[in-house]
Amino acid sequence: MEATVNKMISSYITDTYFDSDFRNVLEDHMTFLRNHPETAIVSIKPIDLVKYAFDLTGLLNNLNIPINLHWVVARMNGMYSLTEVKEDMYQILVPSSKVIENLRQVFVNLKNAQNN
Repeated sequence: MEATVNKMISSYITDTYFDSDFRNVLEDHMTFLRNHPETAIVSIKPIDLVKYAFDLTGLLNNLNIPINLHWVVARMNGMYSLTEVKEDMYQILVPSSKVIENLRQVFVNLKNAQNN
């Protein structure tokens, strides 16, 4: 039985979160997401910055941030890679899952309407 990371992720999360078109929508909404009243500011312990240097995925997992939000959290905080952890990053912005899901649902509905 073959178990790759991609298969485990796709079985856990809808493919929409990894769709480049959806990520473009999220990029277009960065200011909205950063300033949204439901966006949380999550503190990071200095020891975790050392522990998870070059491992943003590990840090976000440690903070219990769902994997489907990892990419958008990175982008909201000015990072371009999931191996990028800034030494002075003592807090991060984390969008509301509900807000991201609303954007995803609009994206899916529009995409389905275009295909019909």
